[in-house]
Amino acid sequence: MGFKDEVNELKNIVLALQKNEEKETVSDKDAAKCLVLLNYVHYEKVPDAFLGCAALNLLNTYVKQNEAKLGYRFRRHLYNLLKGIEDINQPKTIDVFYDEGKSNGILMIVFWGFQFSFHGEKNTVEIKKLQRKNNVEWDGIRKQLCSKTIFDFVFNSSCISNKTQNGRDLRLFLDNEMLQYDAGSYRFHKGELIKTIDVEYGEQKDDKYLKNYVREELEKCQGRPVILTGKYKKSWDKHVTFTTIRPYIQGCRTLTICDHINIYRPDIEKVVDVNSLERNKKYYIIGFCEPYKYKDRMGVKLAIGYDFCPIIKASDFEKAPPEVFSVCHRFSIEQYLRSNQKHLIM
Repeated sequence: MGFKDEVNELKNIVLALQKNEEKETVSDKDAAKCLVLLNYVHYEKVPDAFLGCAALNLLNTYVKQNEAKLGYRFRRHLYNLLKGIEDINQPKTIDVFYDEGKSNGILMIVFWGFQFSFHGEKNTVEIKKLQRKNNVEWDGIRKQLCSKTIFDFVFNSSCISNKTQNGRDLRLFLDNEMLQYDAGSYRFHKGELIKTIDVEYGEQKDDKYLKNYVREELEKCQGRPVILTGKYKKSWDKHVTFTTIRPYIQGCRTLTICDHINIYRPDIEKVVDVNSLERNKKYYIIGFCEPYKYKDRMGVKLAIGYDFCPIIKASDFEKAPPEVFSVCHRFSIEQYLRSNQKHLIM
């Protein structure tokens, strides 16, 4: 049986559950499992995107419960799901619709007629790239009524890729993380889930040649802009130098992936006053990773033309618009955490 058949089977199960008056109860541990999944899951096939929708649907159900310990910040994972849908590239199977006129924006993701809807979403660049021009009506089926049934069904499907971003077995990984949850490694704090014990770190590469010239980590990011951090060092006639270059992952301290990058000065002058840059201060740099004309070198070209400034002072980054996060490359938590990361926000 293929995944389309499984979705039809699930739809029949969900329809049968519509007669229930009360929603299925979602436990704290169920919510924690979905949050961990959304941080690590690799979107490779259509069932993986369905799994991401099911996890978000379960969390949407959980936060409406009286004793919920989460706020709505988990909705940031919707950006990565949409980028995953773009990468899967199956528009005839996954339909994306957006209605700006209802409930401050409704995003609907549909798999063979099985709908997931997310309310209060802004119409980002990523949504505009994916959305169908025609509209679709809500099917009247309340997915939050049985969100745990939906999630468990797809999570246990043999059709999902069952991979983390770094290729580990997703189910085994989550089983282990839930054992750690039971042992007290995770806790809820101020509306977020935080891992405080046994945080896994990335592998630090000390090869100076790699960090100065090859920059293989940047080579993996071609095709979608990245968010990097760097310290402004010096302005030259043709370029501007930033040092200690690290990938951005929300709430994380990350490894240095290259010693420095030189950005074309005329590009920077299009968006900021070069003289306003402060030496040794941290900036967020949004750009495309592109190979130099010379062998084994990668550079960064500013992402100009979006509705945001691609050079942002660290103190201003909290005000960055959603567009920044909706279009940029997703770096892996498994690969880039620095060893002084004392806790991890999910």
